[in-house]
Amino acid sequence: MHPGVFRNDSKISGAGMLQDQNAIKEKLNSFLQRYVEILHCYELNNC
Repeated sequence: MHPGVFRNDSKISGAGMLQDQNAIKEKLNSFLQRYVEILHCYELNNC
């Protein structure tokens, strides 16, 4: 395999992995926000 082609492929896949990580972080953040809201709801007994 030509080293230049391989280098370009790894750059592309690396960018894709970064995008996936950002998507996972956003999902985690929204899940944590919902979880905290539910916890507060139970603490105040106003579910």
